Amino acid sequence: SMLALRRPLLAAVSLDADYVVRLYSLKSHKVVHSLPFESKVLKVESNERAVVVGLRSIIVGFCARLLEQRFVVDCFPSPSDYAVFALGPRFLAFPGSGSVIG
Repeated sequence: SMLALRRPLLAAVSLDADYVVRLYSLKSHKVVHSLPFESKVLKVESNERAVVVGLRSIIVGFCARLLEQRFVVDCFPSPSDYAVFALGPRFLAFPGSGSVIG
């Protein structure tokens, strides 16, 4: 993919645009991809397999290589401005509310 040539990447959410995750290339020093959402982004974590974005009551997972959406998980709504989940090398832990889509 074109993103492979632009790695390493840094995910950033700015205070004035907190509905968008921007991926910056540390090689070219430019934004190379944006992931827009319909609500405020509270947390972003990644590993070699996934980029996971936490919103108030859902978690959205993307393939780390192609940045294609892979899953959406309903979770217990965050009581604060911090999404409660943990991404490990082979697991995603979160306070579930029931359904997994995708």
